[in-house]
Amino acid sequence: MKFSEQKFDIFDEEHYLQNNPDVQEAWLRGEIVSGLAHYAKFGENEGRSASPKQVRLSQIVGDMTLRNKQDEIRKICENFSYVSKYKKKKKTVIFYTPRYFEGNLKYTFMEMMARIERENLDLACFFLTLNLDTFNLLSALDLPVLLWKGTGSDIAGRLLDAAVIVDDGFFIDGPPNPPLLYAYLSGAKRVNLWHGTPLRKILLQKLQGNRNIDLHYSIILKAAVNNNVFCGAAAGDCDLFGEAMSIDEFFVTGYARNDLFYREITKHDLVNVDERAYAMVREKNGEKVAWYAPTWREGRPEWVREIELGKLAARLKHRGIRLFVNLHPFEMPAQRAYLQGIPDLTLIEDNTDIYPVLKYVDIMITDYSSIVFDYLHTGKPVIYFRPDHELYLSGNRALIAERIDRIPVPTVYDAQTCADTVIDALSDDSYPAKLADEVKRAHHYQDAGGSRRCASVVLKTVEDVVSSQSTKRPLFIETA
Repeated sequence: MKFSEQKFDIFDEEHYLQNNPDVQEAWLRGEIVSGLAHYAKFGENEGRSASPKQVRLSQIVGDMTLRNKQDEIRKICENFSYVSKYKKKKKTVIFYTPRYFEGNLKYTFMEMMARIERENLDLACFFLTLNLDTFNLLSALDLPVLLWKGTGSDIAGRLLDAAVIVDDGFFIDGPPNPPLLYAYLSGAKRVNLWHGTPLRKILLQKLQGNRNIDLHYSIILKAAVNNNVFCGAAAGDCDLFGEAMSIDEFFVTGYARNDLFYREITKHDLVNVDERAYAMVREKNGEKVAWYAPTWREGRPEWVREIELGKLAARLKHRGIRLFVNLHPFEMPAQRAYLQGIPDLTLIEDNTDIYPVLKYVDIMITDYSSIVFDYLHTGKPVIYFRPDHELYLSGNRALIAERIDRIPVPTVYDAQTCADTVIDALSDDSYPAKLADEVKRAHHYQDAGGSRRCASVVLKTVEDVVSSQSTKRPLFIETA
């Protein structure tokens, strides 16, 4: 037998924890660092089994090599984070999301590019993406786009130069963001164009709930306390977001994506839009369009199949109403095939910008999604459809009591009642008046200037960073 194929007994961490629930609980509570540490200090004396497993030497060597490589990557990232923090910044802005080209980032980026050209600004601005399709899309439009290719060595200089990183709430030090990408940009000042006014408790607000503390959750909370600049929709949201995250400066700008509700659609607005859905809402042929946009159910994907969407779609179709379903992007991959099999239902293409389509929708059906606040701009009917309300509340998605029922719209709990309520609401012309007060409360601005104001905040932040840097040159000492 080759030496590398010889087997050795080693401690089996996973089985030791499984076989000793009290130790596992202590580990989950953070009272011990590992099962091995417990066994070495207590377990052996207590007569517990070490749960050995046999492993080939080649596997042990492979595990050690992988661990050494991971340590090397961690050190590289730590070093570049240090470089990013202290390197002098240039007038460079990086727009970044691990997701796709849409929403507040899309419209603020487009406004930035227009302003740079219009005002001949001395500023470099790029959209950074992990996605080749997004890169090709923006490249075809001659827009400045950077593609992350692994180590990012080809664009490291640009990222380290950046004075400002603009994101939509997903710039976190963990998946899906590559660790080295985060390190390159960690020294830039962050402008957060947050992705929606919440009905649910988020981030630091959720620490009061029943939630397991794991690595990913700690990464999310780390990002929550790193908001240099935040763009919101209303002054009344400042305290809410201030409880959920740490913010240095809160600017009331309105959401850039809501501009479309107050102006005509342009060709640039239609970049990365579901063309089929857009054509359908523009040419309804006498039909009305109901838009169903639920939020996601963490860890419970089966809910989509339990709420009788087929019955809802058929009932609405019978009354000349087309049901569009815009499922949360976290759930779409698992549910696409099922939803595509439902007759009379139009599934919105995922990873696209919905706002040009949403402008022409006749009624919104949602549950706990922040999209309801966007749709208020239209003055059109809204219905809360909450078929699994009790189960939703029993999870760790706690609601904000003073917001959840503030909007004066009907709440229904089953597909049949939802269909009947949609039909009635479409003939009710009182919605603009009923929603007027809430529109003003949720949105300081009801105009097409959100992207302009967000871009102004970005430009101001760049100037603040660059002007605050020391202009003192290194001391020159001539030696003999």
